[in-house]
Amino acid sequence: MKVTCCALLRLSLAIGIGTFSLNAATTVPVGAVNVPISAGLSVLNIPFQKPVEFQGTVSGVSGAEITLSGSIPALTGPHYLQVISGVDAGRIYTVDSYVDNTVTLIASPTGLAADDVVALRAHMTLGDLSLPSGATLILLNGLSSPTIAYSIPSGWTQPVDTVIQPGEAVIVNSSVATDLLLYGTVSVDDVIIETNGGLSAIGSLDPVYGSELVLDNLINGGLDAGTVLIELVPGSSPINYTKIPTGWIPDPSTIDVTDYKSFLLSSSLPLDIVLEGNTVN
Repeated sequence: MKVTCCALLRLSLAIGIGTFSLNAATTVPVGAVNVPISAGLSVLNIPFQKPVEFQGTVSGVSGAEITLSGSIPALTGPHYLQVISGVDAGRIYTVDSYVDNTVTLIASPTGLAADDVVALRAHMTLGDLSLPSGATLILLNGLSSPTIAYSIPSGWTQPVDTVIQPGEAVIVNSSVATDLLLYGTVSVDDVIIETNGGLSAIGSLDPVYGSELVLDNLINGGLDAGTVLIELVPGSSPINYTKIPTGWIPDPSTIDVTDYKSFLLSSSLPLDIVLEGNTVN
Protein backbone atom coordinates (compact mmCIF):
# COMPACT_ATOMS: atom_id res chain seq x y z
CA MET A 1 0.00 0.00 0.00
CA LYS A 2 1.30 3.39 -0.98
CA VAL A 3 0.05 6.28 1.09
CA THR A 4 0.52 9.77 -0.26
CA CYS A 5 -0.29 12.32 2.40
CA CYS A 6 -1.64 15.76 1.66
CA ALA A 7 -2.56 16.30 5.31
CA LEU A 8 -1.95 20.03 5.37
CA LEU A 9 -3.46 21.17 8.62
CA ARG A 10 -5.75 24.17 8.81
CA LEU A 11 -5.85 25.96 12.13
CA SER A 12 -8.71 28.21 13.21
CA LEU A 13 -8.89 29.97 16.53
CA ALA A 14 -12.34 29.39 17.96
CA ILE A 15 -12.57 32.72 19.71
CA GLY A 16 -15.16 32.63 22.43
CA ILE A 17 -16.44 29.12 21.51
CA GLY A 18 -18.09 30.36 20.91
CA THR A 19 -15.38 4.44 -0.95
CA PHE A 20 -18.66 3.38 0.70
CA SER A 21 -22.20 2.43 -0.13
CA LEU A 22 -24.71 4.77 1.46
CA ASN A 23 -25.83 2.31 4.11
CA ALA A 24 -22.89 -0.01 4.69
CA ALA A 25 -19.13 0.13 4.95
CA THR A 26 -16.88 -1.51 2.37
CA THR A 27 -13.14 -2.16 2.21
CA VAL A 28 -11.03 0.86 3.16
CA PRO A 29 -7.24 1.40 3.30
CA VAL A 30 -5.70 -0.17 6.38
CA GLY A 31 -2.27 0.01 7.94
CA ALA A 32 -0.14 -1.00 10.90
CA VAL A 33 2.95 0.48 12.55
CA ASN A 34 5.23 -0.83 15.27
CA VAL A 35 5.96 2.13 17.54
CA PRO A 36 9.11 2.13 19.69
CA ILE A 37 8.50 3.61 23.15
CA SER A 38 11.49 4.79 25.18
CA ALA A 39 11.73 4.31 28.93
CA GLY A 40 10.42 7.41 30.68
CA LEU A 41 7.80 9.99 29.77
CA SER A 42 6.74 10.51 26.14
CA VAL A 43 3.78 11.54 23.98
CA LEU A 44 2.49 8.87 21.59
CA ASN A 45 0.63 9.56 18.36
CA ILE A 46 -2.06 7.08 17.20
CA PRO A 47 -2.27 7.60 13.41
CA PHE A 48 -5.31 5.44 12.62
CA GLN A 49 -9.08 5.26 12.99
CA LYS A 50 -11.29 2.19 13.17
CA PRO A 51 -13.26 1.14 10.06
CA VAL A 52 -16.49 2.82 9.02
CA GLU A 53 -19.49 0.69 10.02
CA PHE A 54 -22.16 2.87 8.44
CA GLN A 55 -22.05 5.77 6.01
CA GLY A 56 -25.05 7.67 4.74
CA THR A 57 -26.86 10.99 4.71
CA VAL A 58 -28.71 12.86 7.41
CA SER A 59 -32.50 12.85 7.04
CA GLY A 60 -33.27 15.07 10.01
CA VAL A 61 -31.80 16.74 13.10
CA SER A 62 -33.68 17.34 16.35
CA GLY A 63 -31.31 18.45 19.09
CA ALA A 64 -28.99 15.52 19.77
CA GLU A 65 -31.19 13.06 17.83
CA ILE A 66 -30.00 12.43 14.27
CA THR A 67 -32.12 10.51 11.77
CA LEU A 68 -30.07 8.77 9.07
CA SER A 69 -30.83 7.50 5.59
CA GLY A 70 -30.74 3.79 6.47
CA SER A 71 -30.86 1.32 9.31
CA ILE A 72 -27.89 1.32 11.64
CA PRO A 73 -26.09 -2.02 12.07
CA ALA A 74 -25.45 -3.46 15.52
CA LEU A 75 -22.76 -1.37 17.23
CA THR A 76 -20.53 -2.87 19.92
CA GLY A 77 -18.67 -0.59 22.31
CA PRO A 78 -18.34 3.21 22.20
CA HIS A 79 -18.88 4.78 18.78
CA TYR A 80 -18.84 8.23 17.24
CA LEU A 81 -20.52 10.01 14.37
CA GLN A 82 -18.03 11.68 12.02
CA VAL A 83 -19.37 14.43 9.79
CA ILE A 84 -18.02 14.05 6.25
CA SER A 85 -19.68 16.96 4.44
CA GLY A 86 -21.48 20.21 5.24
CA VAL A 87 -20.81 23.03 7.69
CA ASP A 88 -19.89 20.54 10.44
CA ALA A 89 -17.45 18.54 8.27
CA GLY A 90 -14.71 17.04 10.44
CA ARG A 91 -16.65 17.26 13.70
CA ILE A 92 -16.72 14.20 15.93
CA TYR A 93 -19.75 13.45 18.14
CA THR A 94 -19.81 10.48 20.52
CA VAL A 95 -22.91 8.29 20.24
CA ASP A 96 -25.02 7.90 23.39
CA SER A 97 -27.58 5.42 21.98
CA TYR A 98 -29.26 4.35 18.75
CA VAL A 99 -32.38 2.61 17.49
CA ASP A 100 -33.39 1.74 13.91
CA ASN A 101 -32.13 4.68 11.84
CA THR A 102 -31.76 7.23 14.64
CA VAL A 103 -28.68 7.98 16.77
CA THR A 104 -28.69 10.08 19.92
CA LEU A 105 -25.42 11.91 20.51
CA ILE A 106 -23.82 12.89 23.82
CA ALA A 107 -23.96 16.54 22.70
CA SER A 108 -26.07 18.35 20.11
CA PRO A 109 -24.20 19.10 16.86
CA THR A 110 -23.54 22.73 16.06
CA GLY A 111 -24.17 22.83 12.33
CA LEU A 112 -25.33 19.40 11.14
CA ALA A 113 -28.13 19.55 8.57
CA ALA A 114 -30.24 17.33 6.31
CA ASP A 115 -28.34 15.78 3.37
CA ASP A 116 -24.94 16.06 5.10
CA VAL A 117 -22.90 12.88 4.76
CA VAL A 118 -21.89 11.19 8.03
CA ALA A 119 -20.17 7.98 9.11
CA LEU A 120 -20.28 5.82 12.23
CA ARG A 121 -17.03 4.37 13.59
CA ALA A 122 -15.98 2.65 16.80
CA HIS A 123 -13.72 4.69 19.06
CA MET A 124 -10.15 3.68 19.75
CA THR A 125 -10.06 2.67 23.44
CA LEU A 126 -7.65 1.61 26.17
CA GLY A 127 -8.43 -1.97 25.18
CA ASP A 128 -6.64 -1.35 21.86
CA LEU A 129 -3.35 -0.58 23.62
CA SER A 130 -1.00 -2.99 25.37
CA LEU A 131 1.81 -1.63 27.54
CA PRO A 132 4.16 -3.28 30.06
CA SER A 133 2.72 -3.84 33.52
CA GLY A 134 3.28 -0.76 35.67
CA ALA A 135 3.24 1.69 32.77
CA THR A 136 1.06 4.80 33.11
CA LEU A 137 -1.10 6.25 30.35
CA ILE A 138 -2.66 9.73 30.55
CA LEU A 139 -5.39 11.06 28.24
CA LEU A 140 -5.59 14.84 27.77
CA ASN A 141 -8.14 15.70 25.11
CA GLY A 142 -8.62 19.31 26.21
CA LEU A 143 -12.36 18.88 26.75
CA SER A 144 -12.47 17.11 30.11
CA SER A 145 -10.37 16.25 33.14
CA PRO A 146 -7.30 14.06 32.54
CA THR A 147 -7.80 10.30 32.60
CA ILE A 148 -4.99 8.32 34.24
CA ALA A 149 -4.74 4.57 33.71
CA TYR A 150 -2.16 2.07 34.95
CA SER A 151 -1.26 -1.07 33.05
CA ILE A 152 -1.63 -4.18 35.23
CA PRO A 153 -1.26 -7.90 34.39
CA SER A 154 -5.02 -8.23 33.87
CA GLY A 155 -5.34 -5.12 31.69
CA TRP A 156 -5.94 -1.55 32.90
CA THR A 157 -7.08 0.16 36.10
CA GLN A 158 -9.59 2.14 34.03
CA PRO A 159 -12.39 0.55 31.96
CA VAL A 160 -11.05 -0.94 28.73
CA ASP A 161 -13.72 0.97 26.78
CA THR A 162 -12.30 4.34 27.94
CA VAL A 163 -12.34 6.43 24.76
CA ILE A 164 -9.30 7.79 22.94
CA GLN A 165 -10.57 10.55 20.66
CA PRO A 166 -9.54 10.61 16.98
CA GLY A 167 -6.40 12.72 16.63
CA GLU A 168 -5.75 12.64 20.38
CA ALA A 169 -2.22 11.76 21.45
CA VAL A 170 -1.58 9.89 24.70
CA ILE A 171 1.07 10.42 27.36
CA VAL A 172 2.98 7.26 28.26
CA ASN A 173 5.29 6.74 31.22
CA SER A 174 7.04 3.38 31.14
CA SER A 175 9.97 2.18 33.26
CA VAL A 176 11.20 0.03 30.38
CA ALA A 177 11.54 0.54 26.64
CA THR A 178 8.99 -1.38 24.62
CA ASP A 179 7.25 -1.61 21.24
CA LEU A 180 3.55 -1.00 20.64
CA LEU A 181 1.71 -2.33 17.59
CA LEU A 182 -0.89 0.12 16.28
CA TYR A 183 -3.25 -0.66 13.43
CA GLY A 184 -6.44 0.59 11.84
CA THR A 185 -7.77 2.40 8.79
CA VAL A 186 -6.08 5.36 7.13
CA SER A 187 -8.08 8.57 7.56
CA VAL A 188 -9.29 9.94 4.21
CA ASP A 189 -11.69 12.54 5.63
CA ASP A 190 -11.06 15.64 7.75
CA VAL A 191 -11.08 15.31 11.53
CA ILE A 192 -11.29 18.30 13.87
CA ILE A 193 -9.52 18.21 17.23
CA GLU A 194 -11.44 20.47 19.61
CA THR A 195 -9.90 21.88 22.77
CA ASN A 196 -11.40 24.12 25.43
CA GLY A 197 -8.10 25.74 26.25
CA GLY A 198 -5.66 24.47 28.83
CA LEU A 199 -3.44 21.46 28.21
CA SER A 200 -4.05 19.03 25.33
CA ALA A 201 -2.10 16.16 23.78
CA ILE A 202 -2.13 16.86 20.05
CA GLY A 203 -1.84 13.89 17.72
CA SER A 204 -2.19 13.21 14.01
CA LEU A 205 -3.99 10.81 11.67
CA ASP A 206 -1.12 10.73 9.18
CA PRO A 207 0.64 7.32 9.20
CA VAL A 208 3.52 8.56 7.03
CA TYR A 209 4.57 11.93 8.44
CA GLY A 210 3.03 11.54 11.89
CA SER A 211 2.83 14.88 13.69
CA GLU A 212 5.42 16.59 11.48
CA LEU A 213 2.91 18.58 9.42
CA VAL A 214 0.74 19.28 12.47
CA LEU A 215 3.71 20.77 14.30
CA ASP A 216 4.83 22.81 11.30
CA ASN A 217 1.40 24.33 10.77
CA LEU A 218 0.87 25.10 14.45
CA ILE A 219 4.23 26.88 14.56
CA ASN A 220 3.28 29.00 11.54
CA GLY A 221 -0.48 29.14 12.09
CA GLY A 222 -1.06 32.34 14.02
CA LEU A 223 -1.32 31.00 17.56
CA ASP A 224 -1.72 33.69 20.22
CA ALA A 225 1.27 34.92 22.21
CA GLY A 226 1.54 32.92 25.41
CA THR A 227 0.66 29.60 23.77
CA VAL A 228 3.12 26.90 24.79
CA LEU A 229 4.19 23.75 22.95
CA ILE A 230 5.67 21.15 25.29
CA GLU A 231 8.09 18.37 24.33
CA LEU A 232 8.31 15.44 26.73
CA VAL A 233 11.83 14.05 26.56
CA PRO A 234 12.23 10.48 27.92
CA GLY A 235 14.66 10.47 30.83
CA SER A 236 14.86 14.26 30.98
CA SER A 237 12.84 17.36 31.89
CA PRO A 238 10.09 18.64 29.56
CA ILE A 239 11.03 21.46 27.20
CA ASN A 240 8.64 24.43 26.84
CA TYR A 241 8.43 26.44 23.61
CA THR A 242 6.56 29.73 24.13
CA LYS A 243 4.90 31.87 21.45
CA ILE A 244 5.82 35.56 21.66
CA PRO A 245 4.70 38.42 19.38
CA THR A 246 7.83 38.06 17.24
CA GLY A 247 8.03 34.28 17.07
CA TRP A 248 8.94 31.49 19.49
CA ILE A 249 11.38 30.98 22.37
CA PRO A 250 13.17 28.61 21.75
CA ASP A 251 12.63 27.36 18.19
CA PRO A 252 9.93 24.61 18.36
CA SER A 253 10.82 23.17 14.94
CA THR A 254 13.37 21.04 16.81
CA ILE A 255 10.65 19.11 18.69
CA ASP A 256 11.22 15.41 18.05
CA VAL A 257 8.16 13.91 16.33
CA THR A 258 9.95 10.93 14.78
CA ASP A 259 8.76 7.35 15.43
CA TYR A 260 5.17 8.51 16.09
CA LYS A 261 6.07 10.81 18.96
CA SER A 262 4.00 13.98 19.41
CA PHE A 263 3.71 16.95 21.79
CA LEU A 264 1.47 18.86 24.20
CA LEU A 265 -0.19 22.21 23.62
CA SER A 266 -1.17 24.70 26.32
CA SER A 267 -3.44 27.55 25.24
CA SER A 268 -5.66 30.04 27.02
CA LEU A 269 -8.13 29.96 24.09
CA PRO A 270 -10.30 27.19 22.66
CA LEU A 271 -8.89 25.78 19.44
CA ASP A 272 -10.20 23.87 16.44
CA ILE A 273 -7.33 21.98 14.82
CA VAL A 274 -8.30 20.43 11.49
CA LEU A 275 -6.43 17.31 10.40
CA GLU A 276 -7.05 16.94 6.68
CA GLY A 277 -7.70 13.49 5.30
CA ASN A 278 -4.92 11.59 3.58
CA THR A 279 -4.89 10.91 -0.16
CA VAL A 280 -4.45 7.18 -0.65
CA ASN A 281 -3.21 5.77 -3.98
